[in-house]
Amino acid sequence: MDWISPVSGLVGALLGASASTVTAVLVLKAQLSDARTARADAERANVVASLAKELEALEDHARRVPEDTNPPRGDDVREFRMRQREAEKQWEGIWRSKAHPVRVGALQIKQEELRHRLLDSLKYGESLHMLEYATHQHGRRWVLRGLVEDMTQSLFAWRRGEADLPKPNRAFKEAEESFDLKTEEWQMTAEAEEADRQQRLVQGNPDQS
Repeated sequence: MDWISPVSGLVGALLGASASTVTAVLVLKAQLSDARTARADAERANVVASLAKELEALEDHARRVPEDTNPPRGDDVREFRMRQREAEKQWEGIWRSKAHPVRVGALQIKQEELRHRLLDSLKYGESLHMLEYATHQHGRRWVLRGLVEDMTQSLFAWRRGEADLPKPNRAFKEAEESFDLKTEEWQMTAEAEEADRQQRLVQGNPDQS
């Protein structure tokens, strides 16, 4: 039975080597996982740091939005409206330029819910005309600052690694509803204009009937 000792030694060596290999693989996997986590956290921190500055600039510009007001007594209404519309166009142009880097940063975010939340907020705030129904009660400044606040809260919830984003705030919901209503109005108007155009064509060419 002397042969048993060498065999036992060989088996023991193989088992020991196997256990060492398994341990090494597990350690390597853990290290790789930690490295990926650290890299993802660093990327997230960089995105948040960049977007936080851009959102601060956007919030500052939201404070400067020209409100939809009535002309002072004695002012020419038409002239007042022309000046107001010009101020609105200038404001919207600056808003879009400040929103652009936020949109680019949002597109880098892999988390789908947050990415869509940020992009939707930017879409709702892009046009004062599309915000018309949301701003009747509270004013433009309230709605726009609320949209920026919703983006900021969502962004930092993601940065903290929270499982869920905060629920959309009231400004976001009202801006979304206004956007949907104005879009529906635009579509109905476009359909009515197209039907009217087709009707005029038929009336102008009776042979087509």
